[in-house]
Amino acid sequence: MSVSARYASLNNLGIVFAQRGKWDRAIEAYRRAIRIRPNEWTALYNLGSVFFNNKKLEEAVKAFDSALRYAPNNPEVLNMRGLALAEQQRYEDAVKDFDRALAQNPKFVEALNNLGTVYFKQDKFEDAVNAYKRARDIAPENYQIHRHLGQALEKAGHKKEAEEELKAADRLELVGVG
Repeated sequence: MSVSARYASLNNLGIVFAQRGKWDRAIEAYRRAIRIRPNEWTALYNLGSVFFNNKKLEEAVKAFDSALRYAPNNPEVLNMRGLALAEQQRYEDAVKDFDRALAQNPKFVEALNNLGTVYFKQDKFEDAVNAYKRARDIAPENYQIHRHLGQALEKAGHKKEAEEELKAADRLELVGVG
């Protein structure tokens, strides 16, 4: 089996273990893949995601940092590192990562939503509103974005608009959209 095939097999095995909640085995599979191809970002990203999902935030950031050495502008990696940084309340660093992700993919709804959430946590409600509105315009059927936007609008003092967004969120959630 070629080096590329072994790497892919171990990375895929890690994905299967992670999907089944077998975190230790997923971590081991990713680490074995990384030893085979240390300059490949995918297993590093997946390892960081497992650490993030298990609230091992410092390890997650380190894995995402390593992935970004090989894929410095990858919006998915930047978004996940931003989430890990936000969980550590490193909001300014998180905003930078979300902004970098959005510079690569301006329609990255998840990064826009995460950016809005970080602004909301900092009581920067107008900034949160702007991020959520951009996300809503891209994904108008996503009830969670409408709900987040409604909450931010309410905190920013835009009661009528907040009420409309929260009603839209309820309507979309009721019909099971988004």
